[in-house]
Amino acid sequence: MTVKRPVSASLAKAFFYIVLLSILSTGSALLTLTSSLRDAEAINIAGSLRMQSYRLGYDLQSRSPQINAHRQLFQHALNSPVLQNLNAWYVPQAVKTRYARLHANWLEMNSRLQDGDIAWYQTNINNYVDQIDLFVLALQHYAERKVMLVVAISLAGGIGIFTLVFFTLRRIRQQVVRPLNQLVTASQRIEHGQFAPLPLDTSLPNELGLLAKTFSQMSSELHKLYRSLEASVEEKTHDLHEAHRRLEVLYQCSQALNTSQIDVHCFRHILQIVREHDAAWYLELTVGDNWRISEGTQSPDLPMQMLPVTMQDTVYGELHWQSPTLMPLRRC
Repeated sequence: MTVKRPVSASLAKAFFYIVLLSILSTGSALLTLTSSLRDAEAINIAGSLRMQSYRLGYDLQSRSPQINAHRQLFQHALNSPVLQNLNAWYVPQAVKTRYARLHANWLEMNSRLQDGDIAWYQTNINNYVDQIDLFVLALQHYAERKVMLVVAISLAGGIGIFTLVFFTLRRIRQQVVRPLNQLVTASQRIEHGQFAPLPLDTSLPNELGLLAKTFSQMSSELHKLYRSLEASVEEKTHDLHEAHRRLEVLYQCSQALNTSQIDVHCFRHILQIVREHDAAWYLELTVGDNWRISEGTQSPDLPMQMLPVTMQDTVYGELHWQSPTLMPLRRC
């Protein structure tokens, strides 16, 4: 059997995906935070444009000689690198539109300031300041959206990592821990001499499935050997009991014959001994035409069996008996 999915490969794959997801979520969050580092500066500069717009109006009305310098400051603030970065592809279109409109209106307002058109300024300043406020609000929403994006990425990464860990632990429990516990239980049963087939999961595509299959085959072989040994021991034990019974019958028969005079009573005693130990229902000993001794009750339903009584190839009589086992009676 070939191991299709080794445990080490499965664990390495799961840990790789966990680490990869951690790197992706952390990297995405860090990139988003990095792009937010200058959001406060952008909002601050955009907010300062409101004050600078009013200052330009004051310079225009008072005919201040610093109006050109203040126009340059406004132009520099509006074209600052922080605000220029808002033209990147990942910036929302609403922010780009607000910034482009603000930039276009500034070109017209700058031209009017150069011409000293106070009436135009007084008519359009409020509208321009409102555009600045809308631009600042769009920047604020953009910054808040990036913070929410960081939270969402972190939350999604955490949930993804938790899900991977959960399913990894679940798979380890199903394909590693549970089969190991089954193998431990099976080993303990074999230790106590219980070789019956064990409920092991042999369908697993890893090393534990191969081990379970090998263990089951080994257990089956041990079970067969154990049953064979049990049968052999039972057979030997039965043979020993049978030999002991025969020896006891022979001993009792020899004791019965160990008298000074062998007569009918001796043979009747021997028949009683044989009938008692061989579970015969009826025994009959015939010696020539003189002796005919019987023990038990003859049954018409059982066949009569016969064994010649011989000594040194000389037949002295016959032994007849009836037994439900139909086993040959042993000679005594």
